[in-house]
Amino acid sequence: MFSYQVVFCPFSPEPFDCMRPSDRLIAAILASLSCLVLLLAFMNVPAPTQPRLILWAWEKSGDLSWIDSRRVGVAFLAETLTLYDGSLWCKPRTQSLNSPPQTHLIAVVRVESSRKQPPTLSPDQLDMLVERIKIHARTPGVRGVQIDFDAPVSQRSFYRELLSRLHSELPRHVELSMTALASWCIGDRWLDKTAADEVVPMFFYMGSDKPNVLRHIRDGRSFACSRKRMAIGLAVDDKEALMTFAHGRAKRILNGRKVYLFSGRGWSKAALEQVEKELAIYDSDELG
Repeated sequence: MFSYQVVFCPFSPEPFDCMRPSDRLIAAILASLSCLVLLLAFMNVPAPTQPRLILWAWEKSGDLSWIDSRRVGVAFLAETLTLYDGSLWCKPRTQSLNSPPQTHLIAVVRVESSRKQPPTLSPDQLDMLVERIKIHARTPGVRGVQIDFDAPVSQRSFYRELLSRLHSELPRHVELSMTALASWCIGDRWLDKTAADEVVPMFFYMGSDKPNVLRHIRDGRSFACSRKRMAIGLAVDDKEALMTFAHGRAKRILNGRKVYLFSGRGWSKAALEQVEKELAIYDSDELG
């Protein structure tokens, strides 16, 4: 099986220059080499069909060369972008990622807002954010861009505009996905007004909302993002939520849906096999 290894460290174009000149030069060289390696890896490889199971690969070096890319895709944290004042602070991925060349890849961009220096959310700041995110859509092999932004109510208008811009400006072959707090999906229909192609509620680490959310799921009630194509986000170490979806009425929610899995300790073949056994993701299609 052919695999590649790449450090994602794209340089920052003006006007939101995140690096010193010397660092920019090094990062630009790394980015060019990374793109070349990825291009060679994906050259003459047919576009993969979209798998049902996606592994989130966060801030850890990862050897995922063992995955079956026909069944499993990878959503890797490509960069964290922090909005502050009227500008943007960029923290590109520096960890390596190793996976089969035909893997369905989704570049995840984490967006945060500074508390000490609240962002202006101006049109210029939106332009900076859009242009920065579009860099990752040009990474060879990437089939989707996912935005991970826990936007408070006061920033939802800005978030909607961000998604609308990205939906119209990303390449046609790149799908636009967004994560969502689980609490957003059980009472507030604002997600239906976004331009994302896919919404991924994160049913893990839910804090004080957890009892209400899990009760909502166990009761088989509908979600507030019903007009969107909805995936399911779970974590291997949140066993209560995981088992809620593995048994009873809630198991039917998995029927035909894409499932994203997070592991805070990184991924191993044994860990993936265990959670696949617990959820029986591909078997769930037979539940009807």
